[in-house]
Amino acid sequence: MYKKLIIDTSRPTQNHTYSKPYWDISLIKTFIESYGGKLNACPEGKGYDIIVPDAHRS
Repeated sequence: MYKKLIIDTSRPTQNHTYSKPYWDISLIKTFIESYGGKLNACPEGKGYDIIVPDAHRS
């Protein structure tokens, strides 16, 4: 079973619109996937869904 975390990686600019992520997403994706998780872009384009295995289930 997986739990879903939503992390907003975008940041507002001066006119309150959103810019692209400001850190290296490929490094984070590799790390999460190495532990059996998944990283999916949100449909709205304002961040990513991080899906990690539930530590309490096997």
